Amino acid sequence: MFHSGNFFLWFPAAILGHQALEMYLKAALIVRGHAVSKSGVWGHDLGLLAEQLFAGRKMPSPLRKDLQTFTDYFNELRYPSKLVKVEELSEGQGKLLDFLVAKLRPLAEK
Repeated sequence: MFHSGNFFLWFPAAILGHQALEMYLKAALIVRGHAVSKSGVWGHDLGLLAEQLFAGRKMPSPLRKDLQTFTDYFNELRYPSKLVKVEELSEGQGKLLDFLVAKLRPLAEK
């Protein structure tokens, strides 16, 4: 959707991209034995989920920032009051999403 050239598709692409990244992070946490409960794997903040995933290990430095980009889009589009981050949406976020999926997908596999 980011690569379509259609500006109007970038908004749903940002939300769907966030949801995909969230599912990869949660799957990776579950594979590592984290429970799906209110005290376990929960929430929508990709950075916090990544911190849980990499607890005790070094998280690749730009990963937290890149994931935060999609959390910011998700929050603004889901709870719109002031749109700032989504003004940065472009086809480039498609490349960022592809990069993040490539990093997270292997972590979610058994």
